[in-house]
Amino acid sequence: MSLTTFSKFYYGHTITSVNNAIDFDEGGTELQATIANGDYTLTEFLVAIKTAMDAVGALTYTVTVDRATRFITISSTSNFTLRCNTGSRSGSSAYGLMGFDTATNKTGASTYTGTIASGSEYKPQSLLIEHIASEDWLEKNDAVVNESASGIVQVIFFGNTNFIQMNIRLATNKVISACQTQIEYQANGVSNLRTFMEYAITKAKLEFMPDRDTPSTFQKILLEKTEESKNGTSFKLKELKKAAGYFETGTLVWRVVS
Repeated sequence: MSLTTFSKFYYGHTITSVNNAIDFDEGGTELQATIANGDYTLTEFLVAIKTAMDAVGALTYTVTVDRATRFITISSTSNFTLRCNTGSRSGSSAYGLMGFDTATNKTGASTYTGTIASGSEYKPQSLLIEHIASEDWLEKNDAVVNESASGIVQVIFFGNTNFIQMNIRLATNKVISACQTQIEYQANGVSNLRTFMEYAITKAKLEFMPDRDTPSTFQKILLEKTEESKNGTSFKLKELKKAAGYFETGTLVWRVVS
């Protein structure tokens, strides 16, 4: 079945040695917080920032995000400075991914809000098809079925895993005609999808919102498999046979993660 609402994804919060540094101070010498390397969803990224700053500062930090704009806010009970510009580790700063302009330091306040959306967003240009919601696809992990001599059946398993299925279809750069009411125009629609899939096949976690107008309702997922790869590490965008210039991913299966 198809979704009845337009959806979107938030992605791109992968931390490595080139973007893991937060240099700041609490009115004295520079403090150097380091975000642990790994891939995060947007929500997990907030926790990672707080964890890193709390570990080296005397203050306790609160990190939140406006889920509509993806602007991150960092606050504490006393003034502190974000050394976005003059931090000694500017070459490996996390401020860009956090959405803070690195042209100037942020100083003289106890709360700062970024002015750039954190990470990336992908909006499919049409309703997702071949959709199976997570509540409709559940598997028992490493399940073993045992049957006793008396015929009693027992299933031994180690937790449950839910999956989501979809096909992202009708990605195009073409100008949409008035009659194509179920397709949204994106000048770079095909490359937008390609960039999203290039990230997805790294097996990094991301956030899926079935209804883009309700960004507070989301699921954390990672790509389980594609039509090209049983382990979800490759993809092929296919041009529709009877619609030149329109592309689809084919069936994608995503694992819901906690």
